[in-house]
Amino acid sequence: MIPEIGARAGGERLLQVGIGTSTGVAPTGAVGPISCDDYTAPGDALDIASCFQCEAAPGEPMVTEDACRSVSSEYPRAIEKVLTLKGIHETVKATVLDPPSVAAA
Repeated sequence: MIPEIGARAGGERLLQVGIGTSTGVAPTGAVGPISCDDYTAPGDALDIASCFQCEAAPGEPMVTEDACRSVSSEYPRAIEKVLTLKGIHETVKATVLDPPSVAAA
């Protein structure tokens, strides 16, 4: 999908953000007083996805080891990384799916 978006812009990258995907259980609900409209989903799964988004290069999809299992055969050039993420106590295995530098080659 990312290359299709770039093609529509004459090859220029429109999305200058990384993509972070994580799997796991996260509680959801309203936070704050009864009149508060804030709805959130706290937990490691969302924190990891958020950190991956920051770690990934523009247009680069970075996923957790668990998320990669179901699609790994479709991304034979995926690159594995081990990251230390702010707020997460253990290192996290990440997989970059067809990194831009490899996909462009």
